[in-house]
Amino acid sequence: MRKPKKSLGWDFGDSKQTKELNLTHNLIAPKAGFTTLMKIYDGDKILDYKRRITDYIKSHDIATNFSGDTFGGVIEKLLEGQAEAERKPILPTPGMQTFIDDNKELFEKAKRCPFETFRKIYLDSDSLLDDKKQDEDDESSSGSKRDNLIKQLFKIQTNVNLYREKKFNEFLRNTEFKIQNVEDKKRLKNIIEHLEGMGSNTIEEVLDYADKEGICKLDDKFNEFVDEKSYVFDRVKQVEFSEFQNLFSYLEGYTPFSTQHGIKGAEFNNVLVVLDNGNWNKYNFEYLLNENIVDTLTPARKRSFATILDRTQKLFYVCCTRAKRNLVVFYQSPSDDVIDTARAWFGAENVSEI
Repeated sequence: MRKPKKSLGWDFGDSKQTKELNLTHNLIAPKAGFTTLMKIYDGDKILDYKRRITDYIKSHDIATNFSGDTFGGVIEKLLEGQAEAERKPILPTPGMQTFIDDNKELFEKAKRCPFETFRKIYLDSDSLLDDKKQDEDDESSSGSKRDNLIKQLFKIQTNVNLYREKKFNEFLRNTEFKIQNVEDKKRLKNIIEHLEGMGSNTIEEVLDYADKEGICKLDDKFNEFVDEKSYVFDRVKQVEFSEFQNLFSYLEGYTPFSTQHGIKGAEFNNVLVVLDNGNWNKYNFEYLLNENIVDTLTPARKRSFATILDRTQKLFYVCCTRAKRNLVVFYQSPSDDVIDTARAWFGAENVSEI
């Protein structure tokens, strides 16, 4: 997306006036710089496999007591004595198996986890991304779905921001750091500067440093998370803190990025709409812009065509009506049919190749 952004000449640093709208958080993550965290929370096929196993146990009314077994032990027990055809619903799907093959150490760790603990671990994008602001002046909603690990990291970065914004009274209400003399003030300044420079450190190192220095103590909820979801924590703790700093900026509205669903009701002077399905089959921008596409579809896809098109049209309308002054619609590698539709809708003089 660098080329269209550069050619527009807009100030993409001003999140109050300029927005880039993408269909999904997954499409935004590499642009905003939190890809690894997104993959952990919204791409863990081992946890999908765990759900496949628990669903199998439930659907087959298996009454075995697995309380003393590991996840790997449960898999072995379920497979034991099964004929080849009966093994298939117990084994990973091809997509899960590919992920497992690419993450062998992670799978071995999962297999060693106590099943009664591991079966209760669920991850989704809301645990990471809930309560996103459109800009920094928005109010946070109550009842955030973020998990207690992400909340702990938010406390740290929020305290850093409060200090940098000279909101010292609010900072002191939020932190365990005590200021009793001038030396404490100097030490606090050094601690904040050090925290800001820990982008290349791991998340675990930042959590420990903030706890040790009293900026944000590790509380009972955090410790409970680590105990109950060590599988998740062991993955997240190795990620560079810069990824969370980028995530924080995105969720607090300091970046121009937003999902197309999350923007309803807001308006901005400049809006860049990126038409990319992002492997989400509920929407299809080719359906929207290529009126000849239906002739190329299989019978099964034709049956869902009208529903998907209607849903995509409504979303496109929402996106386009967010712009108060300037609207740009970007489509990667469009077909001739798509270009023809764009010229008919927007005028040939307004359609250009980037």
